[in-house]
Amino acid sequence: SMTIAFDPYVSQYYKAVCVSIVGMQYRFSIYSSETKIWREAGNALDITNEDHYLKRGVFCNNSVHWISKLGPFLHFDTDKECVQMMPATPIHMGK
Repeated sequence: SMTIAFDPYVSQYYKAVCVSIVGMQYRFSIYSSETKIWREAGNALDITNEDHYLKRGVFCNNSVHWISKLGPFLHFDTDKECVQMMPATPIHMGK
């Protein structure tokens, strides 16, 4: 999965965050349009349930966010280049 991290009010450059499944872990790579280099992010995340976070990442406040129906939400800080779990909020399952 790929998500673009771009805020034109902060910088003319963008970052691309790539999430891959390697074994039983999510691995994160980041591309900088400023340096034109891909690099591995500092930490990986163990896969603990069948939910896949790789769809529809949203960039906001220097972080990419993914929601989950089965577990905590994920937050990837594009400045620190690390992923963290966040408490989940109830997801409304409307009609």
